[in-house]
Amino acid sequence: MEKLPPIPDELSENKINQSHQEKKMHPKAEAALVCGITGIFITPLAFVAIVFGHIARSEIQSDESLKGKNQAVIGLILGYLVLSVVLACVILILAQLFWPAGHKASKESTETFSFLPVKSVVDEDITTIIYDGEKFIAALKYGRLMTSVNGINWEISLTDIGDGVDSLLYGNSKIIAVSGQKLFVYDDNRYWKEMDEKVPEPVGRLIWTGNEFVGSIEKGILVSSDCINWEKKMIPGVGGVPEISGDAFQITADYHGRLFVTKDFISWEEIETPRQKLITIWRGQLWASHHIDSLLYTYKKSKWEHILSPPASGVWSGAGTDSIIVSGNYLMALGENFSWTNDGYNWGSVKLPHEYSYMYSVAYGDGRFVLVGDFGKIYIGIKALEIN
Repeated sequence: MEKLPPIPDELSENKINQSHQEKKMHPKAEAALVCGITGIFITPLAFVAIVFGHIARSEIQSDESLKGKNQAVIGLILGYLVLSVVLACVILILAQLFWPAGHKASKESTETFSFLPVKSVVDEDITTIIYDGEKFIAALKYGRLMTSVNGINWEISLTDIGDGVDSLLYGNSKIIAVSGQKLFVYDDNRYWKEMDEKVPEPVGRLIWTGNEFVGSIEKGILVSSDCINWEKKMIPGVGGVPEISGDAFQITADYHGRLFVTKDFISWEEIETPRQKLITIWRGQLWASHHIDSLLYTYKKSKWEHILSPPASGVWSGAGTDSIIVSGNYLMALGENFSWTNDGYNWGSVKLPHEYSYMYSVAYGDGRFVLVGDFGKIYIGIKALEIN
C-alpha cells in the first residue's frame, strides 16, 4: 500500500485555524434587537432599530467574519411593527380632525329636535349668541348682553358696553365683546369690564382660532394670543375689511367674492369660490353655501365638491341662506329655514314660523339649539326625548 505524502505543517495549521475561527457578532445587529424590543415601550427606539437593522444586514452580507443576521432581522420586524401601529394611530387622529363627513349618520344627527318659542325678556334685536361650555351669552343691538344656562331663563347684564357689539366670542377662557376698538371682558357677576388695552384699529369681526385671536381690519387682519399685543398682517389683493373665519390650522379672508386662505399668516393663497357664497371652516375643511338657493359645497383636493341642493335633498326647500355657522359639533345653515348636520351628509331642518322669519344667530350647547332674532325673539330646539 502506497503511503500518501504528508501534509505540510503550514497548510494543516491554517485549516485548523480557519475551522475553529469564530465569527464576530455585529454590534449594530445586537443594538437593533435591543432597540426593537425596547421600542415596544419607548417608541423612538423602534426607529433606531430599523436604522441599525438595515445597516447590520448590509454589512454582514459583505463581510463573512461577522454574524448577527437573525438579530438584525428580528430588530427590523419589531421596529416596523411599532412603526405601523404609530402610523395607524396618526391616521385615525387626522381622520377625526380633518375628515368633514362620513357616509353613515351618527346617532346624534338622526335624533329629532322639537323647536319651541321662548318667552321674550326684551323687545330689542338679539344679534349674536355663543355658548361657552356652561352658558349661552347673547348680545343685544344696543350693547347690553344677557346669559342663560338653558336657553329659557335669561339674566340681563348689569352693565352694557355702550355702542353696540361688533363681535362676541369665547376664547382663551374669557368671554370677550368688541365694540369699535374697545374690548370688554365679562365676569360671573353679570358685569362687563372694559380692558385697558384697545385694539389698534377698528375690527370688523374678531374670532378665536384655538391658538390666537384674529380680527378683520382694513386690508388685512390683526393677530394676538392675549388681546394685548397685536400684530398686523396685510392681505395682498384685499382693499377693504374682509369677512374672516378660521380654526387652529387655517384662516380664510373673503373680500368681494375673492377668497384668500393662509396657514401661517404670511403666504396667502387665492381660491376660486362658488358664486355668491358664504364661507366657514368646519372640521378642517372649507364649506360654502350659496345664499340665494342654498347649494352647499365643501373644498376637497383643490376643488369645490357639491354636497347638497334643495331639489335632491329637500333640506332647505329652496329657501335662501343668510349665514352658515359652526357651534359645538354642528354645521348650521340659517335663513328662512334652519338646518343642521354633525356629519355633513345627514341633515335635519325646520321651517321657522313667520313671526320668526328673521333670525340673526344660533348656538348649540347642552344638547340644544338656541336661535335669536329680531325684537328679542328666542327659539329653542330640544331633543324630543327631553320634552317628554
